[in-house]
Amino acid sequence: DWFFEMDDQYHLTYISDFFYQLTGLKETDVVGKSRAALAAADTTLPHWQRHQDDLEAHREFKNFEYQIRGRSGELFDVSISGVPLFNDAGDFSGYRGVGSDISEIKEKERQLAEANRNFGDSVTYASSIQRGLLANSDILTSHLGTARIVWQPKDLVGGDFYWVKTIANVQYLVFYDCTGHGVPGAFMTLIVTSVLEKIAVAAPSALPAKHMLQQVHDEVCRSLGIERDSPGTDVFLSQRVPYPPNRGDKITTWRIIEKLAKEHEPTVIAFAHDDADREAARVLREEKGIRTITVDHDERAK
Repeated sequence: DWFFEMDDQYHLTYISDFFYQLTGLKETDVVGKSRAALAAADTTLPHWQRHQDDLEAHREFKNFEYQIRGRSGELFDVSISGVPLFNDAGDFSGYRGVGSDISEIKEKERQLAEANRNFGDSVTYASSIQRGLLANSDILTSHLGTARIVWQPKDLVGGDFYWVKTIANVQYLVFYDCTGHGVPGAFMTLIVTSVLEKIAVAAPSALPAKHMLQQVHDEVCRSLGIERDSPGTDVFLSQRVPYPPNRGDKITTWRIIEKLAKEHEPTVIAFAHDDADREAARVLREEKGIRTITVDHDERAK
């Protein structure tokens, strides 16, 4: 650190030796000049104007930061603090204060800001890629009827995802929640999406939901070179099938199997068009012993 004094016109009258050692400047380069005259940057910027207002109001100032140029042309970031001085008559006579070299700190701040900016740009671009993999409203509507999508990852990218596909005239809707928020979860969604597409292309016929989930599990583990369920993925798979068979597509059910290898009992969501559909859903629930949720057809658009 170094000490300085200024007169009532804000011209430097004294600076201790360390300042000269740091910058390579000589006393004749500094004494008699204002700090604004020594500044390397534009002194009309707002923070300079606020500082000048403090000086003219004879107020104490703390940690005012600016850049100066050394004798060899290199830039130094400095921070200064000062208190006003008054003579015995109470008249303002200048400032006395201390200055510090903060060049290393400011350089690290600039490097960190650049790294954050680069990372932010990368994640923003990754978000556009991940959104491009999502089925849009038109695709979902073709499978479900009127559909709306609200996908709001915790960060710009995330591990919550969905996938929809028709395999041998059977429609599949998959929701999955991959381990980790943000970038780790997003990487997992890319792996799971790739696996699902691979399964869909290779499948010779429609797959039972249980078998499809098992394939997803096996392929993800193989891709990551692991033999257990970590990193994890909770999968929520729906398979659209007509029930009962003689009613065609009047009522469709979505067989849902939750949490691979933990639970294989299906839950049926029945979209009901009329009383007969609701009765079919009741049969599933009460006579077949299948957990069933009935949703009126008109509710799908809400």
